[in-house]
Amino acid sequence: MANTGIEEVAGLVHDRTFGPLVMFRLGGIFVEVLNDMAFRVVPLRPRDARAMIREARDFPTLQGFRGAPPVDLGALEDILLKLSSLVEQRSKLHEIDLNPVFTYPAGALAVGARILLA
Repeated sequence: MANTGIEEVAGLVHDRTFGPLVMFRLGGIFVEVLNDMAFRVVPLRPRDARAMIREARDFPTLQGFRGAPPVDLGALEDILLKLSSLVEQRSKLHEIDLNPVFTYPAGALAVGARILLA
């Protein structure tokens, strides 16, 4: 029911060594082919969220291409920062998968979610 945008995936995973990690990756049909993921240890800072997004191989598509407008990078950064904050407040969260996250020129929308509790 949501308008399609550029697809990304955001989430939270737990690592035995590092603890909670926020994850960001390319979404859509190429996710398994390119296997493009960025991770950061919680707590995230705004510079961490910015860096994760800019590391993605599909970052040029987020900046606008072939006449398409750029997406709202601030909205994507906000999603990553909120995931970090959420796990800090709710330690029983073990895994979160927001897939897909549609990105638009104004805003971003998580269309699907899967949450596992510890």
